[in-house]
Amino acid sequence: MRPGPQLPLLLLVFAGLLAALNLGIHRLSHNSVPRQVLRQISAREARAEIVALGNSMVQSGFSPKAFAAGAGRNDGESVLNGGLGATGPVQHLLLGRAALAGQETLRRLIYGCHDFMLVEPTAQDWWKLFGNNALAFYREPHISARHLARGPLDRTLFRLVAMVPVFRERGTLWAKVESLRRVLGGLGMPPAAENRFGRADDFRLLVEQDVAAFERKAHAAADGKVALASPVQQLLAEARDRKVAVTVVLMPRPAEFQPALATAGWQRFVRHLADRLSEQGASLLDASAWITNGAHFMDPLHLGPAGAEEFSRRLGNELTRTR
Repeated sequence: MRPGPQLPLLLLVFAGLLAALNLGIHRLSHNSVPRQVLRQISAREARAEIVALGNSMVQSGFSPKAFAAGAGRNDGESVLNGGLGATGPVQHLLLGRAALAGQETLRRLIYGCHDFMLVEPTAQDWWKLFGNNALAFYREPHISARHLARGPLDRTLFRLVAMVPVFRERGTLWAKVESLRRVLGGLGMPPAAENRFGRADDFRLLVEQDVAAFERKAHAAADGKVALASPVQQLLAEARDRKVAVTVVLMPRPAEFQPALATAGWQRFVRHLADRLSEQGASLLDASAWITNGAHFMDPLHLGPAGAEEFSRRLGNELTRTR
């Protein structure tokens, strides 16, 4: 039998399997964490007045009920937490746009950040985006491509890849594989401290150990008059057009990070950041030293429930006094 006539059949079978795989992954990821957050902050019935955006520091550290109590409100349901772990300004822009489009009652965005997050360039090797960052592929990919891709061809490739579930949702499957790997790797070992964001010790690697290097970077950013990242500028412009106030908050950090935040270089950068935000109609609130009880952090980055309660209540009170 000649092999030639079998080739179309093999290609057809392969295409069918690939289509089935894409459909299966699409259904598997229907209720992923990013999609849950998107649905929450874009649901018109929520009638939210205040939405908090940011990464896992906001996700764990912002309590809508405590914020409402601190602001002297009894309607905590009108305050939403739109924080999403392991994300950056591009994903926050997409979430902010969803809130601006879905919440007609919205009057304030709270944008939690840390370090140099708001001024870092966002163009990158976008094919490496994984996990929650994959939000960039399935929520307005034309917006994401504008900030993540390098040049017209790269933007076109981005938008094509964004249509393939098996690529954009690969993190959904990998997360399950990684969980199994950690379980197997921990057999026979003392249990490692974990929280909902991962192993606590993993976040210790993100704490700046070289204070001098951190200060040099802060001085360089201020000297270079570094601009806000493009997605941050777009978010602020769209909020301004909607007459929605934006308060950027430097999130609380534990004691081991305070030496870096006390340097003259960092304080100079904070003033520079405040100026750049003010030019865009936003304000900056430095809450990095608000939580002094180390027990209120569940790891070197994230507030625990008691810390979130204390921070959010004070934030609500502060924004009520200064508005």
